[in-house]
Amino acid sequence: MKFSSNILKYGIVAAGAAKVALAGGVDGVGKIPFSKRYGKSFDESRQISFSEKGTGGDDQEIDISNQNVYYSASIYLGTPGQELTLLLDTGSSDLWIPQKGGYHCQSDSDDATKGKSSGIASQLFSIASAEGGPSPSLTTTLIGSSGGSHPDPLEPTNRNVQPPAAITASALEESCQSSSGNFDPNSSSSFNKNDTVDGFFIEYGDNSYASGYWATDDLTVGDISVKDMTIAVADDTNSSVAVFGISYRGLESSVFGDNLQDPHEYENFPYLLKDQGIVKRNAYSLYLNSAGASDGNILFGGVDHNKYSGDLYTLPVLKGQEDSDPWERFVVTVQGIGIKGSETQNTLTTTPFIGLLDSGTTAVYLPEPVADMVANAYGGSFDDDPEVQSYVISCPSDDEKIVFNFGGFNIETSLSNYITDNGNGQCILNISPTSDYMGILGDSFLRDSYVVYDMDNNEISLAQANFDSTEDVEAITGPVPGATKAPGYSSTYSGPQTFQTGGNIF
Repeated sequence: MKFSSNILKYGIVAAGAAKVALAGGVDGVGKIPFSKRYGKSFDESRQISFSEKGTGGDDQEIDISNQNVYYSASIYLGTPGQELTLLLDTGSSDLWIPQKGGYHCQSDSDDATKGKSSGIASQLFSIASAEGGPSPSLTTTLIGSSGGSHPDPLEPTNRNVQPPAAITASALEESCQSSSGNFDPNSSSSFNKNDTVDGFFIEYGDNSYASGYWATDDLTVGDISVKDMTIAVADDTNSSVAVFGISYRGLESSVFGDNLQDPHEYENFPYLLKDQGIVKRNAYSLYLNSAGASDGNILFGGVDHNKYSGDLYTLPVLKGQEDSDPWERFVVTVQGIGIKGSETQNTLTTTPFIGLLDSGTTAVYLPEPVADMVANAYGGSFDDDPEVQSYVISCPSDDEKIVFNFGGFNIETSLSNYITDNGNGQCILNISPTSDYMGILGDSFLRDSYVVYDMDNNEISLAQANFDSTEDVEAITGPVPGATKAPGYSSTYSGPQTFQTGGNIF
């Protein structure tokens, strides 16, 4: 089966010295700069220094292939504030932190130190590989039928169920300091435990998990402070990296879980920022910066016009088939794909499919016929060797692009984003096929994109990223400033079609 074992994984982490500041002094806009760290796990990761990047105008990638990538900043929870390192994730919605004494060191389990940071991408592989293919339909999990449990290959595999029985009392006594830091509720005068709702449990595809209870406390992120924020406190976890989810409320574990007695939504961080008057709109912009760059940023309530070039186009977010279905994921319609070189360009298909903009996955996943088209265009094919299980192509020139069409506008992504040199004159193409009509647009796509997530209007605005260190920040007080509806705004995905070659996206 065609699932790559060479997929890179990453997470956006809130840690270290990076803090939120008012972006360019603009009222109603909060900025979280994050620094990038590279390593096999977060515990082993390190930040690239400028001296490691080369002296030319363009950043050079050092030895970061097959490395996880982490983006770090810092939060302060409680009164007085306790500093914690968190994984900032647009693919989940809860903020959970490890309670002091609740994290167990497991030196014999590498997975236990990965947590959410590697679980996101690996889950698609592990779930889709089970029983010979994706089950249930990956399309259904993204925008399909309403009601019931939705097994999601991109998200935690279980929620609100009992933690593994293997964690014994002696293991609890062997708790230690996690990479996120450990939170002591007894040291916070503003902490309030919520005993009136179901407990918290979440498990990821790499077998890491967190179990505990719900509470509220005050949260400070740089210059932004919120009162009585709902958090999940893990008094039992084997994940060394905690998570700060900033997606829709429909993905909250208090709603989207098994064995819930009282499902309910709460105001998570983006919603709370608006409710408490810190931002005017529930919207934020993500800028990952170029490959090998040492930092990037996220703006809450604002857009930075210097971080994109050309037009900023708006698309509708897709949801479930029923009007009552909640908004859950940042899913849009991809209208076609092509390739572009210095002198040539070629449309591969204009058959539409679903695309999930996921900052928790480094690689890109495409429907198998589309992934085959891309590989074939570069003279490659899928290598079924158990040691490879990937598309193999001739190593390309640096000026080639994979182009995504969203209905009247294109995003050009550097082919080098998808390439790992295997050292023998050939390259691994880090695009993985899915046996469905959906795609996942991870870091390889997002680093060349500027993305505005507008949860108030359930829209995504996209533009070509511009790697510019200067700022031109504007607050979002209504529709996203500078954005216009894409020409194909109303041409949304309506169901599976047989993929056809040809057409014209250029």
